[in-house]
Amino acid sequence: MIDTLRCMRTLSILLRSGLLLNLASLPACANATAMPGLAEFGITYWWGPPPSETNPARYDEIKSAGFNLVSLPSPDVRDEFHPYFDKALNTRILDLCAARGMKALVADQRMAEALGADGHAVDEILDGIVADYKDHPALYGYYVVDEPTTERYPRLARIVARLREKDPAHVAYVNLFPIYAPAEFLKAKDYQEYVERFVTEVKPAFISYDNYHFVLPNVLVKRPESFASDQEQAVWETAHAAAQGDDRPGFFDNLEIVRAVAMKHDLPFMVIVLLTTHGLYRDLTEPELRWEAFQTLAYGSSCLSWFTYWAPPDDDAWHFRNAVFNWDGQMTDHYGEVTRVNADVRVLGNKLMGKGSEAVYCVGSERNQLVRRFVPHGPVRAIEGPRLTAGFFEGGYLLLAHKNYREAGEVTLYLTDGAKAWLIDKPTGTERPLTVHDGKVTLTLAPGDGDLLRLE
Repeated sequence: MIDTLRCMRTLSILLRSGLLLNLASLPACANATAMPGLAEFGITYWWGPPPSETNPARYDEIKSAGFNLVSLPSPDVRDEFHPYFDKALNTRILDLCAARGMKALVADQRMAEALGADGHAVDEILDGIVADYKDHPALYGYYVVDEPTTERYPRLARIVARLREKDPAHVAYVNLFPIYAPAEFLKAKDYQEYVERFVTEVKPAFISYDNYHFVLPNVLVKRPESFASDQEQAVWETAHAAAQGDDRPGFFDNLEIVRAVAMKHDLPFMVIVLLTTHGLYRDLTEPELRWEAFQTLAYGSSCLSWFTYWAPPDDDAWHFRNAVFNWDGQMTDHYGEVTRVNADVRVLGNKLMGKGSEAVYCVGSERNQLVRRFVPHGPVRAIEGPRLTAGFFEGGYLLLAHKNYREAGEVTLYLTDGAKAWLIDKPTGTERPLTVHDGKVTLTLAPGDGDLLRLE
């Protein structure tokens, strides 16, 4: 009976969102909440220490900052933003991770060959990659490619299938475009088709995409005098055109679409969010970093990724700076900020492990089109307060994520008769009972922050 009711709730959610087009493809009862191969909530990054900084001290810093999944290194040369590396470097990274209880993705230079090879040559290349890494205890998976168009899906499907056949214990990793990418980048009629086709054709172990929400006002963005390539110019112009004021619209529509597809196919998903200042993207405060982390967690994300941990070399178009570590190896204030955010996200994310996302609602005004306004859910009859996201999970859990990253806000929950509430303490993960008076419970959300409650 419980499973039947859970399926009915999920179906109702997707029907209201307009993302379920017919009854021939019913969603799973609840989306998976654990990344394959990870025993806890995943926290990773894009671009880590470059090859010259791949040493024990740097990986101690990664571990201390709360990361449990290591991604590919930052490039050593200008304008090489998506490099692959040799076996020696990848093995050194895996060894450093194994000694610290972390997992790692490997970005092997032979993968670039596989993406362009034909026939049996593809299998031979992939088999060689798998043979070199599959038995390493720190291996999480194989990085394949970033932001493909649908035209590349057939090739990616073959690569993912071969890697799964030869090494079913580890994942193949492909990251998708964000919702604001134009149709000519996606090669699809819309973003929903782009994501849906990726899942049905490529058959990934999880969905991953990036979305950078915080931008400078257009008047403060200086257009570069030159670009490294026509593609880079197109990416820069697309990012700039999508910006409106301080915050880019579409962050929540992106989450709505990916969450719906993930639930339909019973897959976890991961979101890469902004950290590093570059191009039109501004330097972020800790409340803005918290905003990104807790909004994605409220939607049921199973892994959080920061862009970037280590800044790549400066260039004329993007001028990367203010990462956790800048290119010269200097630590920025973001190290302490990300360490604190990661610690809180890990505690709450681990608390939600194995608990499916039941529903996500918005409270207050919202420019995004696919969000759903709050309706009574479980013991919660109404929510009053600032703009926020309310994510309901199995087991009576409710994550409240504050959308105001400049000011604190007081939230009041109106509960059904006899309902009880507990607040999950972020430092310890323990539950603290909340006072329910006349069917109401009130708490204060810090700017951009999130709180997890358990309700009975």
